[in-house]
Amino acid sequence: MKKVTLILIISNMILSENLYSQDFHSLYQSATGSLFQSLVNISNPTTAETWFVASDDDDKIIVMQMDFSYPTPQPQNVWAFTLTMPTTVVIGQVYLKDGLFDPEGNIFVYGYEEISNRGIYAKIILSNNVPTTLVWAYINQSNTQITDACWAYGYNAVSTMNYGIIYGDAFARVNGNTSGTFGFLGTRKPLLKFTSVSYDQSEDKFVISGNSGVDEPRKFIGTIENNASLATQTQIPAKHLSLAITPNTYTLSEKNNKHVLSGYSDGIAYLVQDIRDTSANYGDGIWVSEVNYLTGAVNWSIIYKFPPVKVNVISVAHNYMNLYVLGHHNGLDQNNPFERRYIAQIDLSNPLNYIVKLMSDENWWGSSMPSTYYSTEQMYLSSLNFNEATYNVYASGATLLGDAYLIEINDLMYEYCDIDLIVTTPSFVCACYAPITTVDLTAATGIAYKRPSTPTTYSIDNSLLCGDIYKAGLRNEELKLKIENKKLENTLTQPLDNEMKIVASIKVYENYFTCNNFEDVCNYKIFDIFGRIIQEGTTHNHKETEIIIKTVGTYLIQITDNKGNVKTEKIFVKSELL
Repeated sequence: MKKVTLILIISNMILSENLYSQDFHSLYQSATGSLFQSLVNISNPTTAETWFVASDDDDKIIVMQMDFSYPTPQPQNVWAFTLTMPTTVVIGQVYLKDGLFDPEGNIFVYGYEEISNRGIYAKIILSNNVPTTLVWAYINQSNTQITDACWAYGYNAVSTMNYGIIYGDAFARVNGNTSGTFGFLGTRKPLLKFTSVSYDQSEDKFVISGNSGVDEPRKFIGTIENNASLATQTQIPAKHLSLAITPNTYTLSEKNNKHVLSGYSDGIAYLVQDIRDTSANYGDGIWVSEVNYLTGAVNWSIIYKFPPVKVNVISVAHNYMNLYVLGHHNGLDQNNPFERRYIAQIDLSNPLNYIVKLMSDENWWGSSMPSTYYSTEQMYLSSLNFNEATYNVYASGATLLGDAYLIEINDLMYEYCDIDLIVTTPSFVCACYAPITTVDLTAATGIAYKRPSTPTTYSIDNSLLCGDIYKAGLRNEELKLKIENKKLENTLTQPLDNEMKIVASIKVYENYFTCNNFEDVCNYKIFDIFGRIIQEGTTHNHKETEIIIKTVGTYLIQITDNKGNVKTEKIFVKSELL
């Protein structure tokens, strides 16, 4: 239950929060003698539970249900499945890139195998929070690593749940039963690359982003209808953004592009592209834009430039306050070469308020890797995911040595585990308001071969690498206060009437909420974590309005008044409301 908290208390907490570590690094290892080769963390949006899914060097997929302990989640239950390998195709070491929960309560994970770089994906079916079945598949084409995925509702009776995947540089929709032939929507035109996919359930559309051009710094975001004609579509509407600089000194760097949707049904996405400045001020960076992919409007677009030499983008996430970008950076630190992961934190209400940290756990300059792809995309950290229980963002991954890492991120402004990276925001001109154009597509076909798995037993060990254990137990309540304070700050930056001295706010209680200090009528909508409207209506300031939700889970309430003031708060239902 949210508690009423005085602004004075919040201010005191913020003034003293630099005494607390805001970042925790944890290490997980197999206790069976095997070596973890990849690890992804995912949060169940219905229960807010944290789950880990890992692969090891013994052809196993390990599924772990974690508790809520701070700072290092502990395994409550561990299951493992041995993958049955095909006899006609050689499948190498399996690496998981990332994963997600779908609305049916099942887990979908994806990645690749190292011999032919074939895409790998698996569906883990849960019954009463117990993984009962793991079905996995491999794509029958080489160089088809799956680097991004999302869930989508089924469009016919064949499957009630589908998944969109980015494989290689193309997009495909996979049947939820993960069996048989599935249709590919390929990008077979030169100089065009699909890199990231999400699903807008209110529009029933896949949201696709990527880049085009050999050197031209150009990125795009568009939509594909989730219907029976998907595989025969020849064009999609897309919004192109390019740099209008004469002469243009910017090029693409590693051609990595990712996006994440705002979490509200408003058409907003945060689009992140790596970029390179070839001028005398040489250096790579990330180009971040807030884009409405339905209307084509761009709210802001900023380049964050790193020191030389190389920067790429691996994953993006946000916690409704900050955007987080996980990537890879190599360069020189006091003339000492490094290959490290970085995490950038960008304030969504003020994108000029940002910080970038180099992760301190791993520097693998000069180390032998299976491939460049492994070192830049897989090694150490490979994904970012928002955690519904803590408001934190978790970065996770594993190394060839069998060590799996979890980085728990609250606010990088106040953490001491990692290395500050000097980043600048150079001025540039973005051609951000060009008319929406189209991206041409060509169709292709492919087959994913379904494979069985066998349940087995497993156990793991873990330890804390960096962070303040003693004060970690206070973090949950502190974090709630910090987020509330941040939302108050965000409200103050909005255009308000001079006479409005008190900040508008939402207070959420056990089974009701109140809106306070809004202008006239409060129009409210309550969304589930998948963006569906669960409850909506109108109310008035200080009136107790019943929350009629009957299902345990995490929800968002958004209130808009007659002056256009908008506030959002979280509803966390831990038990059935009666």
